[in-house]
Amino acid sequence: KKYIQKRIEGFSAAAIIGKKEFMGLTLKVNEQVLIPRPDTETWLEKVIQYYRNETGLKVADLGTGSGAILVGFLYYCRDGVGVGVDISTEALKIAKENGQNLKITDRVEWRQGDYLKAFDEEDIFDGIFSNPPYIPTKDIGGLSREVKHEPRLALDGGTDGLYFYHLLAKGAAEHLKPGGFLAVEFGIGQATDILEMFRKSAQYEDFEVIKDYGGIERALYCRKK
Repeated sequence: KKYIQKRIEGFSAAAIIGKKEFMGLTLKVNEQVLIPRPDTETWLEKVIQYYRNETGLKVADLGTGSGAILVGFLYYCRDGVGVGVDISTEALKIAKENGQNLKITDRVEWRQGDYLKAFDEEDIFDGIFSNPPYIPTKDIGGLSREVKHEPRLALDGGTDGLYFYHLLAKGAAEHLKPGGFLAVEFGIGQATDILEMFRKSAQYEDFEVIKDYGGIERALYCRKK
């Protein structure tokens, strides 16, 4: 009855039962994190295929939330190590549990901090992931009830929804090795603006826009020159 009442209030089934399947893995989730979506699996699977035979990779996930992207990558790229960053200590508790459950604790560091500001100058990676907040502030009120129950910090991307992409275009390359990759998810209709933003930065090449299961442009993959 308690579960039914939470469902009536608009909470997602995953948030209520406390778990979600992602990349063939069972992850712990709750109301403090964004619930992982199948749309994210589409582009992450492709990146994993690119790098699963590489050794010694060091990657980072900005705005890691439940840790889904980072633990998914490290689970299938078994020689890699990573850093997961989130501003929310509550989200990092969930991410840490997921790392423990999937037995990758010795290969991952969970770091509390404000996006790129959480990196030290000497933090240099082979790849950086991010599924940042990308909903324009004015559109938050029109979201479904399920999504509204997810953390606003994980949804609100500023006036035009592109706030965090500007940060990445400006500063992510400082923390990538030459040839290192950047893989970022975005919202419907944002592909053109984000692609132009990263091209104008003149720091990246090999651009690829990846579509989700519905054929919608969902993520950008590129590499540092």
